[in-house]
Parts: sequence; C-alpha cells; structure tokens
Amino acid sequence: YDRGITRFALFTNNVWTISPALSLTGGLRWEQVKTRLDATLLSDNSLCRAILASPADAAAAPLACAINGVVLAGDESVTDTGVSGTVVLSWRPSEAAMLYASLATGWKPGGFSLDRSGLDPLAPSLSQLRYLPETSRAIEVGAKLTAARAWANIALFHERFSNLQLGAFDGARYLVANLGSCGRDLGGGNRDFAGLPVNGSPLTPAEAAATGACFDDAQGPAATSRGVEVEAAMAPFKDVSLGLGLTYADVGYDSQLTGTEGAPLSPALFLLPGARPA
Repeated sequence: YDRGITRFALFTNNVWTISPALSLTGGLRWEQVKTRLDATLLSDNSLCRAILASPADAAAAPLACAINGVVLAGDESVTDTGVSGTVVLSWRPSEAAMLYASLATGWKPGGFSLDRSGLDPLAPSLSQLRYLPETSRAIEVGAKLTAARAWANIALFHERFSNLQLGAFDGARYLVANLGSCGRDLGGGNRDFAGLPVNGSPLTPAEAAATGACFDDAQGPAATSRGVEVEAAMAPFKDVSLGLGLTYADVGYDSQLTGTEGAPLSPALFLLPGARPA
C-alpha cells in the first residue's frame, strides 16, 4: 500500500464580552481531507484461487479468501469535508466562581482500511475499503471554583457519536466499518449470527448478514456517553500539593445498531447492540 493524506483547514475562535460577568465564546473549524490509496496486492493463497475459478464453489470464497486471498492493483482517492464548532456561555458571579454551559460538535474524516479482508474476493475494488467520516455532538455544564489554596472543577457531560468508526478483530480478520442506529425496532435482526436456530433451522452466513437493515428510516447515533467529571487540588503547605481526579461515564451502544448508512450490521458484531464497551 501507498497512502497519502492532504489536509487543509480554516478555523477561528472568538470571545465576546456581554457584561463584566458574562461572556460568550464561539469557535468554528472547516476542514477538507483528501486521502489517496495506491495498492498492489499479491496472493499465495492457492485454495482461494481454486475456489474462485469454480463458480459452483463461490459460496466458500469469503472463508477461503479471508487471508491473503485477493490479487488487485489500482488506485483510489476520496475527499471528505466537514465543519465542527463550539459555543460556550460563561458567567462569573464572583472572582472565586465561574459557571458555564457549552455545546460542541466534532468531525473526524474517513479514509481507507488497509486490511484486504474487506475486499470482495469475487469482485475486488479499493472502494470497498472505504469508511465514512464520524461526527459527534456534546453538551457540557459545569463550575470552576477557586480559593486561596485550592481549586475545583465539576462538569456534567452528554455526548453522542454518529457514523462511529469501528475497528474490531473477529478472530480471523479486522473489520473496519461505520456504525449508526435505526429509528425503529429491528426485531433482533442485528443480533443474529450464522448457526443461530430460527424456526428449527440454523441461519446460513448469507441469511445472518442480510437481516437488520434500516434503509427506510432515519439514522441515529451509534453510541452515547454521559457522566460527571471532578478535578480538585489543594496546597495546604509550601511545596506540598494534593490532587484528585474522578470521572464516571455511562457509555453504551444503541440497541438498534446498524452498519454503514443503514446496512445490516456484520454478524461478527452481534454482541454490540445495547452493549457497554469494555
């Protein structure tokens, strides 16, 4: 692989003083990222080549070709453009205290996975290695308190991640995908897997991969994080200081999890819907 990334960004951050005790801070960032991928892939997987040469055995290609099974040469490029920003309202009721509330959005560009297992062995294309940009939205409220020899910060936060970029190892290959959520109940279609008994018969890999799609409904965030963060420090004596930091976060995936742009979730990820990351 030969991968190149060109990044161009414009950003600004400004503070407006509304009154001696009240201020508004606003920041905005525009970014454009171009990713180029050149690849020359060779293979010594003779079993994969034999199966690909036999149309009758094509169903076994994903398993036999999972490791070093694709021969491909080509190049691909993609350009992602995103905007992120933040707004913070701060109020100082006294010299020793500041209260604030903020709203922030985040953006992370997409790109290409460098694991060839994401290629379709029957019709490989570098575009199949593409993953999309990720976005986030966060709300935070908090207080900053100071005293002669001590200070403390306390904050409550709530953050949601859409088109979440996920990299996971399923035991045979690395999966790189975007995750979202469906606005309706998928009826467990995103939790099935090959071999799961349904109506007395085990699901085939193709059947398990085809359930749980959500192309006909609005896409929501894939994961949510909420919690509280506390930081404090004090200096009771000269040359002696004590510090404390504590974060409690409730983080979890949505129960109606989907793959990229509403596509069915990979059966290898059937444990993720509703789960909390370790």
